[in-house]
Amino acid sequence: MYSPVHAIILSAIPYGDHSLIVKALTDDFGVVTFMVKGVKNSKSKLKPAFFQRLSILELQIEIKKSGLAFLKDPRFAYYYQTTYKDIAKHSIFVFLSDVLNKCLTVSSKDSALFDFIS
Repeated sequence: MYSPVHAIILSAIPYGDHSLIVKALTDDFGVVTFMVKGVKNSKSKLKPAFFQRLSILELQIEIKKSGLAFLKDPRFAYYYQTTYKDIAKHSIFVFLSDVLNKCLTVSSKDSALFDFIS
């Protein structure tokens, strides 16, 4: 069953030719790792731009017992207009996402932490 959540993307690692493994902080589940299949395929509705560092998304995710979650229907909850065009802002985003990726290991709901980071 898919659950609607808000998520902040912490990292995206290429997997194979067309997929990504994405680590995100969600408001309902804490830190979640999920597989995005076919994102680099030209016919896919999902685009790699959704999964850039510190993007705030609205997702439908399904948590599996195997550890990886699956998603559908991502949408931007907030769109940064100048961040990825300005090298100074982008550098700060990369630094912050690396620090958050190393520090956050919470796999339970923590709404205050999510609100603070967003």
